[in-house]
Amino acid sequence: MADLIRSEGAEPFSLRQGSGDHTCALTTALGIVTALLARERSGEGRLVETSLLRSAVYGLGADFANQVRMGTVTRTQPRAAATNPINNFFQTREGRWIFVMPRSRSPSDFARICKAVGADHLAANPRFETPEARAEHSPVLIAALDLAFAATPFEAAAAALTASDIVWSPVQTPLDVLADPQAEAAGCFTEVSDSVGGVFRAPNTPVGFDGDDATPKRPVARHGQHTDELLIELGYPREVIAAMRAQDVVD
Repeated sequence: MADLIRSEGAEPFSLRQGSGDHTCALTTALGIVTALLARERSGEGRLVETSLLRSAVYGLGADFANQVRMGTVTRTQPRAAATNPINNFFQTREGRWIFVMPRSRSPSDFARICKAVGADHLAANPRFETPEARAEHSPVLIAALDLAFAATPFEAAAAALTASDIVWSPVQTPLDVLADPQAEAAGCFTEVSDSVGGVFRAPNTPVGFDGDDATPKRPVARHGQHTDELLIELGYPREVIAAMRAQDVVD
């Protein structure tokens, strides 16, 4: 499904890690909770079904809806060829990237973005007067905005965009997010005890509940710590487990 989001003609890219398990886990939990609510109301239990594939298709639902309805899919475009050039990534003087996502394609939003980086002349240019005109001259406009953003310090651009009520966000690395006060306030991370008396930060669950401490209550298990317990629970005799361990079948 990576083909849906890559640029036209680009080679498939390598996947660094699986992400479907998280999405499928959320859909499974939602399905279970919904079934429990239905049982409470009707008195009847329900079979809950989902899969990695079904969850992935749902996650890419907009693309699949276009494919089914229109017979095609909108691919990711190169930044320099964006259909809406002001809904884009721009690099400031320090080399930091900013993502700008105006609420509309109106002339006023365009003018405020231009003013934020000292490029009022672009808003006054007839070639960029309407959304259609900006789309037609997208590469030229993006190149001009690139120059304006490249001449503007990050903090100045950020303050001006915020003051102009333009939706924007810094492009952050994982290290940036770890230090982000907003991520901290949102409860994105928690502290977990390891198995040797230490403590480390880790991603938190995506949902919190009022008055409930959702932090882990026990240390992270060591590799193979519960192997014997699980095998015994599955019915394996201890002598069979010992034989498997001697043959390096289990850890």
